[in-house]
Amino acid sequence: MILLQSKSETFPNGLANHSDQVGRNLMDHVSGANATGYLSGFDNKTTFGRRPSGGIYIPRYANLDGQDKPYRRGFGFQGGATSVGNAGGQLPGIGRAFKEAHKLPSAWRIGIGAFGEQLSNPENRVTLHASKRDKWGNPIALFNVKYGDNEYKMLEEASKDAVAMLEAAGCTNITATPVNLTKPGNRIHEMGRRTMLPILSSRGLSKGRRKDRAWRKETGSSSENLSRLQAAFCVAEKMGEELGRG
Repeated sequence: MILLQSKSETFPNGLANHSDQVGRNLMDHVSGANATGYLSGFDNKTTFGRRPSGGIYIPRYANLDGQDKPYRRGFGFQGGATSVGNAGGQLPGIGRAFKEAHKLPSAWRIGIGAFGEQLSNPENRVTLHASKRDKWGNPIALFNVKYGDNEYKMLEEASKDAVAMLEAAGCTNITATPVNLTKPGNRIHEMGRRTMLPILSSRGLSKGRRKDRAWRKETGSSSENLSRLQAAFCVAEKMGEELGRG
C-alpha cells in the first residue's frame, strides 16, 4: 500500500513499480478440508482449568522430493483433541454440580484441518481505488483474489488424507465435512505482493526500467556483483530518496 501510494515523476505507478508487480501475486493459506473422530483409550483422562492448547501440527509431506501428487505444492494439518464431556466449555449450566460434572472423564474427540499453499498468480492482486478514500484520506484497497484448480484439487486430497490418518490412529465415528475452501484472507497468512529485487536485476529488464538502469550507472552499482544483502541496502536507499522528494 505504501509503495503504491508513493508516486513520483520517476515512479508514476508507485515506488519501484516500473515492472507493475507491486500488489500482484497475493496469496494466503487455504483451508476448508477437516475431519474428526473419536479416540479410545483415554476415557479416564480429563483436564482441569485452563488446559494447555492441546494442539498438534502435521508438517507438509507431499511433493517434497518431486511431483508425486495430482496437485502442485502441498499442505500441513493443524488440529487438537478435547474431552467430549465438557464440550469445550460450551454446555449451558450453573452451580456446583455443573462445575463438578466438567471434571468427569469422558470420550475424547480429535480433529485436524488442512492449511494448503496457494500458487502464485499475478492476477491475484491488491490495487488502490481511483476515488474512494478512508477516514484518513488514504485510497481504499481493492482486493481481487481467487483460488485456482490446484487449490481445489489439493483440498480434496487433503480431506481424503485426513480421514486416512484418523483411521490409522484408531479413531472411530470419523466424519469429514464437505470440502469448502475458505475465502482468501480468512487464514490471515497473507504473503506475496512484490517480486524481490526487480530494479537491480541486470537481465530481463523491461523498457520501463531504463531509469533504474541509469541510476545504477550513475551510482556505480553493478547488480552482477551485488549480494542480496547489498542489493537490499541499495533498494532501501533508493526508496528513501524517492520518499524524501515527496
